[in-house]
Amino acid sequence: MILSKQEERIKNIIDKYAREEYDHVISNEEWPIFRELTSLRENLLSWYPFKGGAKVLEYAEGFGALTGILGQKCEKVVVVAENLLKAEYIRRRYVNCKNIDVLCEFSPNDNEKYDYVVVDRAISQIDELYSILAELQPFLSENGKLILTCWNRFSAREFCGAPSQGMLPFERIRNEKGATYRGIIHCLESVIWIDSWRLYYPFPDHILPQAIYTDEYLPRKSVRDRIISYYTDEQRKSLLMLEDEIYDGLIENGVFNVLANSFLIECSKEKISDHVIYAVLSKDRGKEHGFSTIITHAGQVMKAALDSAGRDSLVRIYENTIALMNRGIKCIPMQLKENYLCMPYIKGNTLIEYLEECFINQKDSVPLIFDLLYKAILNSSDHVQDGACSIQNADIEQNDLGVILKHAYIDMIPYNSFYLNGSLYFFDQEFVFYDYPAKYVLF
Repeated sequence: MILSKQEERIKNIIDKYAREEYDHVISNEEWPIFRELTSLRENLLSWYPFKGGAKVLEYAEGFGALTGILGQKCEKVVVVAENLLKAEYIRRRYVNCKNIDVLCEFSPNDNEKYDYVVVDRAISQIDELYSILAELQPFLSENGKLILTCWNRFSAREFCGAPSQGMLPFERIRNEKGATYRGIIHCLESVIWIDSWRLYYPFPDHILPQAIYTDEYLPRKSVRDRIISYYTDEQRKSLLMLEDEIYDGLIENGVFNVLANSFLIECSKEKISDHVIYAVLSKDRGKEHGFSTIITHAGQVMKAALDSAGRDSLVRIYENTIALMNRGIKCIPMQLKENYLCMPYIKGNTLIEYLEECFINQKDSVPLIFDLLYKAILNSSDHVQDGACSIQNADIEQNDLGVILKHAYIDMIPYNSFYLNGSLYFFDQEFVFYDYPAKYVLF
């Protein structure tokens, strides 16, 4: 078998390094290598509520980018690799995961059924979607679910001039057989065995998702503070404009979901009951501070650590919230479970959204809002009486420091608070600095 230069490099990395070291090793590698080995790929399903004790059949593309998260969340994973070599290297990649079985060829067994069938290969053609739905349905249990991804023929990225790998600019748009928003919905509604289905919109795409939207939870104004678009060197050669420049307009005109770069599809033999309407992922913040935050259709918000190392950060958020509430600071109430925080979903405006409205419609109220915020910051902690400050800088006059807080909760910001009925309610208070100025928190 003749391997590409990138495939040889991927083999070498898997042979030489532990899985936990990949992200550091590949930070400066070429895109095909980074794409195969980055843990950010797991964001696609790290938030998904797989049921306990689930058995999964995965059709893996490449070197098993999603296999690890499936093994982490499910009891048994059977992986069907593309070829013998990739099967061997998926085994080596997950050598310590005893619940993962990797096959090169899959012999259908009518008696073998799975709770989930996951296809780790984004399809492009609507005819291919029909074929996959028919081909894989026999492997699903009575209440099984099929999960797969699909490129969008009419995607924002394609209209911006950035083609998919191996394609010419606008080539996907010109493909009349390509999958589209309406075409996918028509397909899912017409397949007899599908009792219910859901479309998710991973942004910026299914490869490196940072947030997962649904029709029940679409952005109201902007995603600039949540989504960072990316482009390969090859895509930049034909890029006419950035997606970021048009997202606000797409949201305003109600086509943000229709022009998603790709879709995540979930279809089931039974009614999908408890489901997620929104997820945001922060795996790029590292093991200690990487979280998935989901909103369920039942009105619950759950913030879970993506790695066991993040458990301490969850505890810290909970303890900081309790400490603030004990000082009379209003916070969104939460419960600390084994590996996640649970709180009610608040439908009101965040303070940053309210401030935006004020800047546009009533600028005079903006200073009053910041006065309210600063008052909360001042009340959040005891003040250091002797003026000692952890910031040591010769350019700062002592008189300019102002009040020094014993505990400075630096997440008391407009992005991490709601403005409800004239009051501020804080959430996600993860970080605290000691002996810092109150002005620093406001800054």
